[in-house]
Amino acid sequence: MEIGYLERELMEMLWTRRKADAREIYEAIRKERKTTYSTINTTLVRLFQKGLLEREKTKSRGGFKYVYYPTKSRKEFEEKRVKETLFGLFEKFERATISYLSETLDEDEKEIRELKERLEEEMKRD
Repeated sequence: MEIGYLERELMEMLWTRRKADAREIYEAIRKERKTTYSTINTTLVRLFQKGLLEREKTKSRGGFKYVYYPTKSRKEFEEKRVKETLFGLFEKFERATISYLSETLDEDEKEIRELKERLEEEMKRD
């Protein structure tokens, strides 16, 4: 799953804060970059739709708001991205990936193929 620069920035903020609504994120981020509340809110919704954030509906002045929080820790997210990237390389460039990893890691190709199989099994479970 690809995420853009702003999405990554918002995830970093939420991993640090643990929970926040769009207004809190907007107030923090606008000190460092030019953006709009609408952009932040839309990006949070997109991260929710991708399954990276969960949200709770809470009462606020004049109605309700969503409070967002990550569904995975930073470590879990990064490990999944590495798995997806390796899996993609094996799918698209199997021979070249095996050869490169074998040479770089000083492992024989059989061990790299076993790694590929374990990775495929893990991807099926995810």
